[in-house]
Amino acid sequence: MGFARSLLGVDTITLGSDDEDGEMQVGVGTYLTDSIYVELEKGLTSDDDAVSVEMELTPNIGVETEVGTDSTGKAGIYWKRDY
Repeated sequence: MGFARSLLGVDTITLGSDDEDGEMQVGVGTYLTDSIYVELEKGLTSDDDAVSVEMELTPNIGVETEVGTDSTGKAGIYWKRDY
């Protein structure tokens, strides 16, 4: 996986399944800055693609957004605490 990340010039590569219909997906993501992460997801058998952006506003508060090719989107604010 490290070779593939280096070859593609990305920080992460993910393989998984969609929560709704169980379809396999592949995703690649990169950090634009220390606090901004962008990920592209591609469904392997359909056009169920999406792009998501995560932005860390403070060490404990962040914002996540996602837009799919079917023009659906979602956004959320999250809080985390490391202990």
